[in-house]
Order: sequence, then structure tokens, then C-alpha cells
Amino acid sequence: MDAVFPALPPWAHIVYGALVLALAVLLHRAQRRALALGEENEGYRRAQELLLRFRSMVEYAGQEVYLVTPEARLVYVNRAAAASVGYTPEELLDIGIPGIDPRFGPAYRQHFEALKAGDLPPFETVHIAKDGRQVPKEIKAVYLRIGGQEFVCGFGQGIAERKRIEAALRLSEDSLKRAQAVARTGSWHLDLGRNQLEWSEETCRLFGVRSGEPLDYEAFLARVHPDDREAVDRAWKTALQGAAYDVEHRILVDGKIQWLRERAELEFDEHGHLMGGVGTVQDITERKSADAAREALVAQLRLSEQQQRDLRLIAQREQGRMSALLTAMSIGILFEDRDSRVEFVNPAFKHMWAIGDSVSLVGRPTREVLEHSTHRFARPAHASKYVLQVLETHEISERHELDLYDGRILTQLSYPVTDPEGRLLGRLWIYEDITHERQTAQQLLYMAERDPLTGLFNRHRFQQQLDQMIQGAQRTGNRFALLYFDLDEFKYINDTFGHRAGDTVLIRTAGEIANIVRAGEMFARLGGDEFAILSTLASDEAIDTLPSRVVKSISAVPFRFRGSNLRLTASVGVALYPDHGDNTEDLVAHADAAMYQAKNLGKNTWAVYDPTRDASGAMLERLGWNRRIAQALERGLLELHFQGIYRTADRGLGHLEALVRMRDPADPAQLIMPGHFVPIAEKGSQILEIDRWVLGRSVELLARHPGIPAIAVNVSGRSFDDPALPQYIRELLHEQGIDPARLIIELTETAAVSDIQDAQRFIETLTRMGCRICMDDFGSGFSTFAYLKHLDAQILKIDGLFIQDLPNHPDNQAFVRAMVDVARGLNKLTIAEFVEDGPTFEMLRDLGVDMAQGYHLDRPSAEHPALKL
Repeated sequence: MDAVFPALPPWAHIVYGALVLALAVLLHRAQRRALALGEENEGYRRAQELLLRFRSMVEYAGQEVYLVTPEARLVYVNRAAAASVGYTPEELLDIGIPGIDPRFGPAYRQHFEALKAGDLPPFETVHIAKDGRQVPKEIKAVYLRIGGQEFVCGFGQGIAERKRIEAALRLSEDSLKRAQAVARTGSWHLDLGRNQLEWSEETCRLFGVRSGEPLDYEAFLARVHPDDREAVDRAWKTALQGAAYDVEHRILVDGKIQWLRERAELEFDEHGHLMGGVGTVQDITERKSADAAREALVAQLRLSEQQQRDLRLIAQREQGRMSALLTAMSIGILFEDRDSRVEFVNPAFKHMWAIGDSVSLVGRPTREVLEHSTHRFARPAHASKYVLQVLETHEISERHELDLYDGRILTQLSYPVTDPEGRLLGRLWIYEDITHERQTAQQLLYMAERDPLTGLFNRHRFQQQLDQMIQGAQRTGNRFALLYFDLDEFKYINDTFGHRAGDTVLIRTAGEIANIVRAGEMFARLGGDEFAILSTLASDEAIDTLPSRVVKSISAVPFRFRGSNLRLTASVGVALYPDHGDNTEDLVAHADAAMYQAKNLGKNTWAVYDPTRDASGAMLERLGWNRRIAQALERGLLELHFQGIYRTADRGLGHLEALVRMRDPADPAQLIMPGHFVPIAEKGSQILEIDRWVLGRSVELLARHPGIPAIAVNVSGRSFDDPALPQYIRELLHEQGIDPARLIIELTETAAVSDIQDAQRFIETLTRMGCRICMDDFGSGFSTFAYLKHLDAQILKIDGLFIQDLPNHPDNQAFVRAMVDVARGLNKLTIAEFVEDGPTFEMLRDLGVDMAQGYHLDRPSAEHPALKL
């Protein structure tokens, strides 16, 4: 250890010992604060490492180190101090200061106050050794205040030899008296009378010259460090004038720096002329090194003390921030210590449990907390097992829901809090009021199943219920009826009095029919003015009661719009399971056919499906189309053709439109246009499958061809009722890594406006996703300009009826110009379809239409040139 830690002056080691002990106390406190904050502290680790180094230096140093409290209690000695009087450190601490220095006790307080004032010089005393010897000591004391505690640090060294020499010098001649100061140091003697300068052997060694050959003054100055020469020369010249010569300086010997202390006493004659003198040269290099090390150590200890203060301030600030954060949180927080007592509770917890602000919970047993609550549990037995209780205190508790008597729902979670060694410090309890979230979830579920206008079940929920009833009937053999009906003159209401009047009719109709529908029967709005009822039938129950009541109820409702009295009628079609179909598609198609059979009977009536009444064979054809569409979906006979949409400004390709085609299952070589099978598919659920197929193939194509422009895909009005379709589109784009802006969704204006609430939700979802929306057939209902502020479409495709033969129809030109002006005012793009000749294209460009589509530009093709780029 001596090789690693050089010997230091006694008083330096006493400082070290005092600071080491004080630092240990501070580190212990900082460790507890860091653990309480759940943080590791870099400053703490550095201070701990510094502590270990300093403790070793002090313990194995050659000087004596003592640490004394203001009450004269000895709290630390190093090995050198104990060995100097023949004790072990433990024995010396046990007997204390009175055991080794009985005379020092009465004067200690006076010494302490003088030391605290900063003016106590080193003093001498005598220690009593274990064997009774008297050991003279010189003590240098230092006052320190660290971490709020006061200490006296003493540095001691034995002076028995020095005392003996001093005693001998007192008995010697004057020359021996002058020589006592140079004991154990080099010396010199100057006698000008004999012109003689003598250096002791030690002095020669210090200056690096041979014994007996002292340096002259110039050679001496040459050995002094350049930075100290001026001060040394000035001190010597001042001594020649009669002043004392006592100077510390550095010398250079063989390129190494050493520190010396020189003192001299000069003799002068009565005329003031120098006669001679004696001097000492003491090597103080070790002392200077120790002083520098001590100063560095004290500086580092002071820095460490400052770091501890900074750490304390940081901990206090972090504690303040944490307290403010927990106070501001709406989640209830409670900390309990390892003794299951409350250590912290935030205001949200008290508010959640209706505990008064004046009630202090800190320090109380956790089990008594809820005794101050005014809330009652809806299920007391359940709550008593779980509230503020956990079976295994070292595990995270399960998430429990607590139902309160006022209808609120709270969740409870708890986590163990441990220190870095894994020792349990306490537990954190977290409570959250999820009443609003639960209500929101129920509301979202309601919205997913309900028509927002009428509150009835929507098409999606109706489809689910129909599938479930068919599956149940297949197991039990039960029968049920499917009623389809619409309002006979609803289009007249919309066109004449506007959609607000139409909405009023739909709401009133829904309310009237809901009153006659029995419990267990499902009543749904399928879209527009189409409604459906699912009703179970007993084995002997007649079917005529319910449809008859529907017809009578609707015709009995009076309406008055703009001074006109109206009475609506309804046509009701009935299909029975399993008589008229054992699957969803057949039942829906037959109920729809029965509704039209009722209309053919003169409306305001009802009819049970009768295939013999369809003399034209249209019904059989419709049923045949359902089967052909199903076969095409199963056998992959759908395919996509693409037609370009071009910019009118430069004829550049803007994007492509995907157009679905179907190969005839009976003759795959025959290609069937969408006008033949899409209207049939829209009557049932097949259109949803077709829409998903087209979307999937289009997104795959975009992934395979990164260079092609965006693709527009037509989505039917039936898809508005499918709440899962937006998520399906999101997943397609994510899986293929496609920018959503490359997919354009086209919606027909008539479908969107007839079911505007569903369309609005659908469009908003896709717009947030990043897809663009195109409103197809825009202008087919010109009064729908007002709905543009509700339907956030970025592109408007003008209905082809306004474009065909445009140059020869001034009225259509005026309509197109108006639509372009409105679109530009709303920052929307316009597309004209059915552009079949050059003059029409040129006129559209002059009118300000942004893009055009039609046979004049290109025809739909499965191998569009853009796909080869």
C-alpha cells in the first residue's frame, strides 16, 4: 500500500479521515434518496469510488491521523496514530483522548473555539503510551464542517528526537544553539574572516555537488528554478541588509525539480559589515507534494460535497416535479411502504373515492383508507377480496374492475416497488375511472350496428342476424319470414321537397313500424327508403298479420310539406324460410322480388313471393344471375380493365380507373359488362365481396408497378354499411407498403346522398387514412350541391349526361360551367366522363375542367399501356 499511496503529512490524513467519514454519511443518505426515486446516480458512484481511495490513503499513511468531535470524543484514528503509543486503533478509540493525554481535556474547548475561529497554531503535547512511556507530539489541527456536522482533524508526529536535540543544544555553546534549527537537514557555515565557506555533506547532496566543493553564489542561483530566482536573489540581498533569510524555492538537479527551505543567521560587525553566518537547507519536496496532494484532496472533497448538495437539490426538484405530475394526473395514485402504511396519495385518488381534502391519509394503515370514503360498492363481496389487497406482495396484481353503487366503474392495478438489490420498499396502487370509456365503447358498438338517422339496425347488423337465423333454423327446423318494403313515392318527396323532408319521412316511418314490431323481431333500415323485418313463425302462425299491419300503419301517417298534405304508401314483399330459399342470397332476392310483385298489384299492399307471377321470367333471370356471380367469385372469373383519366391541359395521364368485368361461368370466353351483374349483386351481399376483390387486386397491382399513377376504384353504396371495410383497406395498403394517396375511392353521388350519414363516416375515415375520394356521377341530382360541405371529396366526376354532345347543348355547357366554378371555389378537381370526340375535349378544357375520360382518349383494356411503364 505504501508504494501505491505515498506518505503524507499527518494533518492531511486527518482531513482525509474526517472527510471520508462525513462523505460516507452523505453517501448513505444520498443512496436512500436515489433508491426512493427509483434512479441510479452517477455522482453517488463517483463519490463512493473516491471514498474507497481516500480511506486506503489515510489508513496506510505513515503520519498520524485523529478525528475528534466538538465534545472531545475520538471517532477515528489511523494505524500510525495507534502504533505510536502501542495500541490498536480499536483500543485507542476505546480509551479516548483522556487515556493518552489527560492534560488536554480541560483545555479542549478553548482549543476548539480558537480552531473554529481559524487562529490556532500547531501545538505540542505529550501522549502516554500503553507501556507508560511519554511520547512527545506536535499536533496540527483543522476545523471542518461537512453535512451539518463539525469535526476536528488532528495531524500528529512524534518529536522525541527533536526534543532531545533541542535539550542538547540548550546545553551546548552558541554554535550548537544555532545548529538546532538545522537538525536532520543540510547546513552551511560562512567565515569571511578566514574567507571560508563550508557545506555539510547533506547540503552538497541536495545541490548535486561533490562534498567539500560548495557552489559560489552565481552557480547557486543557476541551480534555482528560473521562476524562483528573482525571489531568492531578492531575499538574500535583503538578508545582507540585516533582515531574516527564510525562503522556500525550487532547484533543478539533473533535470529534476526539488523543493528546499533555506534559513540563515548572518553576523555583522559594529560597522554593519558582514562577518559570516550559518544556514540550513531542508529538503521539503515530500512536504510540498503532500501539501499539493492535500490541497487536491480537499478540493475534490469540497467538489464532492458540492455534488452532494447539487444531488440533493436535483432530488428535491425531481421530487417536486413528480409530486406536481402525480397531483395533476386524473388517475388515482397511492404509495404504501413496506409496513403497509400510506406514504403518498394524490388528489385524484381522494376525489375518486370521495375522501375529503382535509383528511390526511399519510402514515395511516392502507386497510383503513376506504373507511373515509362515502362511496358504496355495487358488489361488496367481490370488492372486499381485491380492493387494496394482493395475494403475492412481490408480484404485479391482476387488473380488477370495481363497480360502484352510483354506476361508475374503477380499475385497480398494483406494482411492487423495490430497490436495486430487489428488496421490497412498498407498493404502488393505481386506480382509473373507466366509466366514460366503457360508455364510449358501448356507444361505438351501438353506432356500428345502428342507422344514424333512424336508430334502427343497419344493413350490416341485419345481414349478421339473417345469417344467424338461417344457421339456427337449420339446426332446429324452425321457420321465419323476411319482409322487404320501401315507400312507393319516396323519390317524389326527395325531389320535390328536398332531402330534409325525406329524412323526416324516414324517421316517422321507422317510429311507426317500430311500434308494431314484436320483441324478438328485428327491424332494420337497409339504405335509402328500404326496410326489412325478420320475424320468427310458429308452426300454425299465419303470415298475413305483420305485413298487413305495416301497410296500414304507413298509409295512416299524415305528412304536410309546404302546405301540401301527403299520405305515403308502402309495398311489402315476404319470403319464407325455408320455402323460398335456404340461404341469404335466395331469401333476399325472393323478398325483393315479392316487393316488386306487390308494386305490380297496385302498391300499398303486400305479397308473398310467388315465382309463377313473374310471367316475364325476370325473376328467374335475377336468381340465375345470383348463382352466376357466386360461381364467378368462387372460380376467379372476375378481371380488371383499366381506362385512363387524362389532364386537359397537356393530355398527360393523371390516373387510371379500375373497371370490373366478369367471365360467364357457362362460357368463360364471353365477357360480361358490370351493368348486367353489379345491380343484381347490390341487392345482396355479393357486392361486398366484389368490392373487396377489386380493392385487393388494385392494391397488388400498385405494389407490382411502383411507376404507374394512382388507381381509382368504384365502391358501391352498400359498402357504406360495412364498418370493417376501411380497416380492410388500411391493412391492404400497409401490407403492400403503398402510399394511400395512390388509391382513389370513387363513390356514386346518388348512393352517397341517399345515405349521407354512412357516406360521411366512410369518407372521413378514408381521408384521415390518406386516400383520395372521387364523387362519381356528380350533378345527377343538381340540388345536391349543398351536400358537398358534408362530403369531403377531393375530386368531382361530372355525370356523362352533361358531357355527351356537349358542343351542341348550351344548357349543358351552362351546367358544366357552374359545376366547375363550384368545384374551384371548394378547391376540388373536376373530371368529365364520356368524352368521345375532339371538339368536346377542347370545350371541356376551355370551360376549366381539369381532367377527361372517354373513348376519344382511350378505351378500357386489361393491358393498358400505362401498366407496361
